[in-house]
Order: sequence, then structure tokens, then C-alpha cells
Amino acid sequence: MIIKRMLFLLPIILLSSCFAIQPELINAESLHKGKHKTALGVYGGFNELNTSLGLSGVHSFGLSNKLNWTTNTEIIGNGRNFNSILKGYGTTQVHFSTGPKVGLWRDCLALRLPITFSLIEGDRFLSTSPTLLLNTFQKKGLLFFRYNYLAHSNETYNYRGDLTAGYTHKINFYEKNLLFSLLTNGLGLYCGIGIAL
Repeated sequence: MIIKRMLFLLPIILLSSCFAIQPELINAESLHKGKHKTALGVYGGFNELNTSLGLSGVHSFGLSNKLNWTTNTEIIGNGRNFNSILKGYGTTQVHFSTGPKVGLWRDCLALRLPITFSLIEGDRFLSTSPTLLLNTFQKKGLLFFRYNYLAHSNETYNYRGDLTAGYTHKINFYEKNLLFSLLTNGLGLYCGIGIAL
């Protein structure tokens, strides 16, 4: 019985650790040509197999009024619990993503098309993560859907990617915007806090 359960859980372990489960720190609103925006965040979460704790940063630059170039980096620790991650036990992931964000409708709907380079415990991965961004609540909220598509499949389980859905809410705080996020990939629940500079 234990062997059957382990065989069932093995693909879930592999699936849960392939991609960054970071919150969106930018919204659907397009930057004007030549404008910059930067945001930083910390996030964490859990699924039934491990706990994650990460740092994320994003920079966006307006190429035109409807086209922005966005680059983000994440560093994530995975372990049995937050305490073990902070002590340096577990696995480490580093993700670097860059690509365009296209405004689709009235600064309320946008599509990000980044390419992601990942380093996970010495292994390198290439993926793309098309992300649909929808501003809500008079641009104070952001609903997003991201499909992480792995360029090279895991042949053992024929794994190609996963879907992440989440919500980020913006609160004004001393002329800066605090960002609170909640997201899931179907395997776990993750939350984050950030600041738009």
C-alpha cells in the first residue's frame, strides 16, 4: 500500500517543484513609452508535500503605450517547513523571466508572454508562461491566469506544464502601493506581499 501511494505521489512531487509559483507584481495597465516600474515581493505557501518561501522582483519598461517589456527574477526555497528553509535545508530554485506585455483592452486586459530560464538544483529548464491579466475593482485588484509550459517534457510522466490562477490586491501606503496576493496551482495554496516602487 505504501509503495502504491509513493508511486502516486511521485509525479505530484515532480510537478509541484518545476515552476515558480510567484504572485504577479504588475497589473494589466500599460506604462507609457519610456516609463519604468519596479516591484519587490516575498511569498510563501504549501502543498501536501512541501513548503515554499521565495523572493521576487520585477521591472517593466514602456516600449509604447500598449507594449511593455517586463523582466522578473525569483529565488525560491522548498523544504519540509518554513523553519527548515530558513536554516538552508531543502532545494533551491532560481527563475529569470523576460518578455513582452501587450495591452489588449482599455488598460484592463493584458497578455504577458515571457520566456523563463530556470536553475533547479543544478538542472536547467526553459519554459514559457503566457499570463492573462485582468484588472478589477477600479484597477485596485488583478485577476491572473498563467500557464507554465515546459519546453522540454519530463518523458517519464509526459509532463508539459501547469495552470496557476491568482488574485493581487493593491493598497496605497505612503505614496507607494502595497500588494497582497493569493494564488494556487491546484496542488497548493500560496500568498505574498509586495511593494510597487
